Amino acid sequence: GTTYKRTIPKNEINIAERDRFWQKEEEEEKRRIAEERRLKEEKRLQAEKERQQRESEQMLNERESPEKIS
Repeated sequence: GTTYKRTIPKNEINIAERDRFWQKEEEEEKRRIAEERRLKEEKRLQAEKERQQRESEQMLNERESPEKIS
């Protein structure tokens, strides 16, 4: 005799469990994408803030030393 046991896929794969798995994966992917967008926007805002700060410091320095650069 053999110990071979026939596999019936529909009996082996619980459809509801499979659907829950893929639903969970999809939700995690959406969360990951939203987090990436948030971090990208945060980084952009920080860069903009730093740029504005440099520009205002540069304007202050130019006002304090009115020397003309030729």
